[in-house]
Amino acid sequence: MLFVPLVILLCLNFESSSLEKRILFIFFHSFVSFPSTTRIVKISSWLLSEVMSGNNNYQRMLMLQLESNFQIDKSEIMLAAEKDRAEDQFIDAIFNAKKAGDAVLEAVIAISGEAYNLKKGDRLKQKTRRILIEKIKHTHFLLDSMNSATESILRPIDYHVEKSEECHEVARKIRDVTLQLTSSLNKLEVSLNDDPIAETPETLQEIKTNNNSLSDLIGTFPQLHKSNYKQQAIEKSMRNLTNN
Repeated sequence: MLFVPLVILLCLNFESSSLEKRILFIFFHSFVSFPSTTRIVKISSWLLSEVMSGNNNYQRMLMLQLESNFQIDKSEIMLAAEKDRAEDQFIDAIFNAKKAGDAVLEAVIAISGEAYNLKKGDRLKQKTRRILIEKIKHTHFLLDSMNSATESILRPIDYHVEKSEECHEVARKIRDVTLQLTSSLNKLEVSLNDDPIAETPETLQEIKTNNNSLSDLIGTFPQLHKSNYKQQAIEKSMRNLTNN
C-alpha cells in the first residue's frame, strides 16, 4: 500500500506550492501512522484531485481543516496509547499475581507431602526436619513475591481499567490470606523443634486450610481483555478523514 502516497508525492513537481506539499505531508504522515485502513486508495485519489485542481481557496480551507484534525487526532491517539499502557500494566500485574500464587500453592503442597505422616508424640527425624525447614524458607520467598505482585495490583492506576475494583477486592483478600499463611508457616517452623512432635500436625492442617483459601481466591480474579484504545482512536481518525 505504500505505493499510493509515494505516487502522490512523485506527482507533485518542484513548482508545486508549499500549501500543496503541506497537505500531502499531513496525509502521508497520517498514512504512515494509520496503515490499517482499507479506504486509503479512495482518500488518496480524492486528495490528489483536490490538490491538482488549482482551487487555492479550497486548498487553504482543506489545509486548515486537515491540519486541525491532524493535531486533534494526534492528541487523542497519544492519550489512547497511555490508556493502553496503564491497562497493559494492570493486566500484567494480575497475571504475575496468579503465577506467584500458583507457585505458593505448589510449595505448600510439597510441605504437606513431606510432613503428611507426622503424628503427635512421634520423634521427628533430623533429615525430615532439615528438608521441611528448607521448604518453609522457599515458601516464604515465594510469599514475598506473591505480596509484591498483590501490591502492584493495588497501586493507583492513571486511567480507568474495566473490572479494576473487583480485582482490587480480590487482591486485598489474597493479601490477608497470605499474612495468615506466613504466620502459620512460622508456627510450623517453631513446632519442628518439639521433641516429641506436639503442635506440628495441627499447624499443618491450619496451613492446608489457608492454602485452600488462597487457591479459591486466585480463581476469583475476573477475566480481563485488552481494550485497544489506540487502535480505536486510529480507526476513528481514519473515519473522520474519509468523511471530511
